Amino acid sequence: MKSFYFLFFILSFSGCKATSPGDTLKANGVVQKGIPVGADGCGDMIVIDSVPYKAIGIPAEFLKDGLEVKVRYIPAEPFRCGRGGKAIPSVKILSIRKK
Repeated sequence: MKSFYFLFFILSFSGCKATSPGDTLKANGVVQKGIPVGADGCGDMIVIDSVPYKAIGIPAEFLKDGLEVKVRYIPAEPFRCGRGGKAIPSVKILSIRKK
């Protein structure tokens, strides 16, 4: 019976995250132009705190490689780059401006 309680305790905390979909976050980031998704690339990315994210909804005027920006965003579902590619985190851009 003790093992049941231990397993229940472990499983109840295993899904905890620092952020969840719907949380609005703000950060500084750097835009990275990527290989288009149709060509088995990841598309446009944004690097926040040294972590690359698939960026959803960046306006065309901000798609300049190396552009430093301030963004307001929400976490989105992971994105798979290319065929059978590894899932990478993604964010939906709510607002963006040059830093």
